[in-house]
Amino acid sequence: MNENPFIFGKPVKNDKFYNRKEEIETAIGFIRSLQSFSVIGERRIGKTSFLVHILSKERLSEHNMDPEKYIVVYFSISSLYKPTEDTFVKTIVKNIQEKTEIEIKSVDVFETLKTLVENLASDDKNLIIALDEFEIIAPILGDFSPQLRHIFQLPNVVAITASQKTIGELSPDGTASPLFNIFSNLSLGLFSKEETEDMIKDMFHKGEQELREDEVSFLADLSGGNPWLIQLLGFHYFNKEMTRGEFENKMLDQLKDVFEGYWKHLSKEEREFLLNVETSNNNHVGHNLEKKGFVIRENRKWRIFSPLFQKFLSTKKEKEENGKIAEITKKEKKEGKFQRFRKSIKDRLKRLSLLEIVGWILIVAIIIYILLKLLGPLNKPDESFLEDFFQQVAFTSLAIVLSFHSTRKATVDTNEEIMKTNQLLQETIKKLDDVADKF
Repeated sequence: MNENPFIFGKPVKNDKFYNRKEEIETAIGFIRSLQSFSVIGERRIGKTSFLVHILSKERLSEHNMDPEKYIVVYFSISSLYKPTEDTFVKTIVKNIQEKTEIEIKSVDVFETLKTLVENLASDDKNLIIALDEFEIIAPILGDFSPQLRHIFQLPNVVAITASQKTIGELSPDGTASPLFNIFSNLSLGLFSKEETEDMIKDMFHKGEQELREDEVSFLADLSGGNPWLIQLLGFHYFNKEMTRGEFENKMLDQLKDVFEGYWKHLSKEEREFLLNVETSNNNHVGHNLEKKGFVIRENRKWRIFSPLFQKFLSTKKEKEENGKIAEITKKEKKEGKFQRFRKSIKDRLKRLSLLEIVGWILIVAIIIYILLKLLGPLNKPDESFLEDFFQQVAFTSLAIVLSFHSTRKATVDTNEEIMKTNQLLQETIKKLDDVADKF
């Protein structure tokens, strides 16, 4: 079996690095003019591979730049154990000292860094500081930012950062960061269809395998032009023994966690756009997602970059819709229970006779009246208050009697019922006074 030419999970180098010609020319132009810049791109779009590629001695030589005149310091912030402002700057100093063998002893780490840069300038050498995964350290630089800005603006220094967002977006207060306006931005996006197909053909050729045109097109469409995805799909397709359907299912299963990671870092607007891409007309969000490599603009319409990611989104949308349906069903059940309870109360009340209704009102009135009498020694209620209270009880009773009498279409004479009820209330009130006095 031939050696698999595809690599994923680590930076690609030399002849395994493909495309990015325009971006390389732009980056080399920045370095030549000693202009600091930020490489911006989504996770796994190839930022690290790009940095390693443009900073190699071979690349500098190809562009008529003397590699001996450049001291390149490259490291990923993620390699630092519990990164802080102090360890960050000390790591830069340590890397410079290891490459130049210049020893400077100073209590102030920034003073040490500045002196190192000045010594390099006196030797006619430039310093390139490349900081990968800069988003990890950016939010905690705080008061160090003005000092870093001073170092990065020295005549023989080029600072290069790589992150998912611009430095202005990474700072806690947005564009207030002292660093943001000294960096130019260089975005990395998807490869074109032609670039993707050429890369796939060439890499399989290096592995001494030749693909049919339909196979090349199949892998190119599936990858959507994402360089990391091309490597992953190519690695698993090499010497494959499965159908295309089986291959897609296998890749989707492997990519679930990766796609979840993408989804986690998207805004609510971006998620909504992706779930409804066919009808989405928010071009501002669309262009942002295009820069990130999630959508492609074709014939004035947006589409998801990869069928694999499209299937992931379809599953997300289905779960979201099912969740909404479940919530509505739950709400309807809850409302249904309330409706049934209310109906049962109504039915029970309809079955009560007029005398029962008045009786219940009188029972409640007796309880309240007795409580008021018991509380008398502590807080004697006004006599007029008690009189008004029982008048309200009487009127309420009469109103309810009339209401029920009308609803149920009783045949009993209404005036006669009212007179009987009023007489019953008056007698009850007199008896209540006697009962309460005994307490």
